[in-house]
Amino acid sequence: MPRRILIVDDEPDVVHIIQTILKSKGYDVTGVTDGKTGLELAQRDKPDLILCDLMMPGMSGLEFIKQVRNHPKLRTTPIIALSALGTSSGKSEEFWRRGLNADDFISKPFDPLDLLGRVEFLFRRQNYLSTQDETS
Repeated sequence: MPRRILIVDDEPDVVHIIQTILKSKGYDVTGVTDGKTGLELAQRDKPDLILCDLMMPGMSGLEFIKQVRNHPKLRTTPIIALSALGTSSGKSEEFWRRGLNADDFISKPFDPLDLLGRVEFLFRRQNYLSTQDETS
């Protein structure tokens, strides 16, 4: 069964680009353009990974991440935050990752191969950690 990934970004073109990249590797990808719908889908479908933009109208990416982290069924779901803020702020991706309580942070514009590499890394890490839990 392919891994399920949810994309939450208010820019339909970005959602489409990310969907195309991830679907090319066999992932089951759903994309939405607002945080409220994204949260509803995440709660209903429990994706294996979430990619979330920070600057969205209505529910911001920060609020979306907070709500995911506070939801009992979603709190351990890996999240990659995406934003153009990373490039323009002068702050490191590590600064943003830690501050947002995300598993990773990618600055826009991003390299498609970098995005794929980070997604695959998070899935490998998740597999490793679940294997470690079973042997403990």
